[in-house]
Amino acid sequence: MKHHLDISFKIKTFWTGVLIIILFGLLLFSLLTNYKEDYSLDIYHVLVYLTSSVAIFTLLYHSATLENRMEYQKKTFDLSKNKYSYDICAEWHNPLMQESIEKTRNLILSNKTLLDDESKVSDFVESITKGNLKDDRRHLILILNYFEHIAVMLKREHIDEKIIKSTFGTLFKSYYKALRFYIDYRQKEHSRSWQYFEETSKKWLKEEKME
Repeated sequence: MKHHLDISFKIKTFWTGVLIIILFGLLLFSLLTNYKEDYSLDIYHVLVYLTSSVAIFTLLYHSATLENRMEYQKKTFDLSKNKYSYDICAEWHNPLMQESIEKTRNLILSNKTLLDDESKVSDFVESITKGNLKDDRRHLILILNYFEHIAVMLKREHIDEKIIKSTFGTLFKSYYKALRFYIDYRQKEHSRSWQYFEETSKKWLKEEKME
């Protein structure tokens, strides 16, 4: 429907411009012929008028339709952006993610004492690196990487923040608060570890306090 309206608008604009050029030309040459004694109409004058008129009309036409095209492109981009945002949100509910979500939640709850104490977080790291929780570490990293991927897309404005925040706002904030000392510990080794997830979580936590 939108495409049909755009074509209809362009056709009407074109023929309106042609009509204006013809009418104005007739009026101009009529005035020159009637009120200027030494003026004689010839093909050269007609061609000059038509050429200049077409050039001016072309510029005006493109100016008039530029805003229309830009608005259409923006709406198309926004639709694609929103669809991509919902697709990313849907991944959280993918059955393949459920095991990692469950394992990570249980890992956080069962190690809350270590995770909430900055001086003990190294014990947590050792237990998931060398101890009996090595398999749980894989699920934890997967979840954090998933959040980091979302945060990177937000940073680059490839997805809509309003949609993402409504779905992941609480999750980002709760996971970050639970794992902030673990993230700090990892960043001492690799400074860029989950930095965008951290940045986004802090931003949303700050906005929460201001509400």
